[in-house]
Amino acid sequence: MHLSQSEWIVRKAVWYNFRYSYSAANKNMAVNWEEKTLYDYLLNPKKYIPGTKMVFPGLKKPQERADLISYLKQTTAS
Repeated sequence: MHLSQSEWIVRKAVWYNFRYSYSAANKNMAVNWEEKTLYDYLLNPKKYIPGTKMVFPGLKKPQERADLISYLKQTTAS
């Protein structure tokens, strides 16, 4: 099975979520995670949440962000 870059990022993020120790900046950030906020966050996580220790540099291409959000919507639809 071949995973796109976006799919790989999501799967890795889910896997890390079980052992990741979130920074105080992430824990204290009151975000209503919707498509727009996720799109903005994915552009530059360190700018969106100052003080985060996340090393993910973001997705600079608008289509990559849109593709990842579309993938998330499809895989989490009930």
